[in-house]
Amino acid sequence: MTDENKIAYLEMIQGVINRTGTNSFMIKGWAVTLVSALFALSVENYKFLFIALIPILLFWYLDAFFLRQERLFRKLYDDVISKNNSDITFSMNTEGYCVDSQLKIAFSKTLVCFYGLLLFVVIMFLIVFLLSNLEYSSLLLDKFKAFCIFTEVN
Repeated sequence: MTDENKIAYLEMIQGVINRTGTNSFMIKGWAVTLVSALFALSVENYKFLFIALIPILLFWYLDAFFLRQERLFRKLYDDVISKNNSDITFSMNTEGYCVDSQLKIAFSKTLVCFYGLLLFVVIMFLIVFLLSNLEYSSLLLDKFKAFCIFTEVN
């Protein structure tokens, strides 16, 4: 294999790394867009806040998946650089490389800051909404109890 072939192989791997990075960026954009849309809909119906939890968790999982894939292909890239031209197989298989688990990557600083903040905001809005409705609900319950007592007396 010539140096040109090795360079072409490295370019193929770099293309995959670039695509995974782009996918990760796009997922973050979609997560913010979808959660924002669900926030807007929650003005009419608070149940959309509960629904907003689902895309946050799904996009968090997908983002961790693509970040792990990117790390695997970076390992492959580094391995190809260190190999002799005769040892290169043009394989895109990353099974032999070790990187952190997807769960560990999901709880990396960058992903926790991004998705954790989204999750925190949604949960805070849910708590505020539920507490404000709880006060309203307890007021209705007190009126209902007073009504029941009034009807029993008469």
